[in-house]
Amino acid sequence: MHRRGRARLDREDQVASPQRRPGFTASIGVSNLTPTDSVATLLKRADDALYAAKNDGRNCVKSAAVAA
Repeated sequence: MHRRGRARLDREDQVASPQRRPGFTASIGVSNLTPTDSVATLLKRADDALYAAKNDGRNCVKSAAVAA
């Protein structure tokens, strides 16, 4: 089979359907920026939230708690 045709079929084979889940997941961690934050503290909270999302089964968004 021609290479382009094979690549198209491979992509179509990866399309999600109600019976089949996609071959990837998305886990997202977010945090608010506070006036006292450094880049490091902001990224640390967002990173912690990302790992919480991954640990909760993936395919979700977690927001980091910011002390008031």
